[in-house]
Amino acid sequence: MATEFFVTVDDTEVKASFIALKGAFPQNMEGAGMEAANETLDTEGVRTYPPAGPGNAPPEPFYIRGRGTQTRSGNRGESQQYGKRWQIVAEGFTTVAENFATYGAWLVSDLQARVMGRIGWRKVSGVIQEKFEKLLEIYIKWAQKGIDDAGLG
Repeated sequence: MATEFFVTVDDTEVKASFIALKGAFPQNMEGAGMEAANETLDTEGVRTYPPAGPGNAPPEPFYIRGRGTQTRSGNRGESQQYGKRWQIVAEGFTTVAENFATYGAWLVSDLQARVMGRIGWRKVSGVIQEKFEKLLEIYIKWAQKGIDDAGLG
């Protein structure tokens, strides 16, 4: 199950106004979406792992990030490289960020396992609420760039 979140400008009048600002304005919204998605994902505990804890150090078994579970007989190698498995795609007014590790949803989505929250993983929805003003500033900056690029500023 991929972990994803969507950012969509959904108001018909707003969208029509944006499109009227030359055909390039949707590209500016793609830039805003990419920047906002990266701002969200770069929060510690989302794409960036929280600090290592007792489960990441001996005695065996313990988990080595990026490799897998270490046992006395060796490493199981089951890591899916969660931190590297994010993909962000911006298309017009919609940006989608997905993580393709099978366990990603249990780390950072609203399906988060309670223990993951206790060890420092953050729910994306909570990070978006926490950073709402910063994310809004990003969209306003890119919207102003679109207005300026269209010669309407």
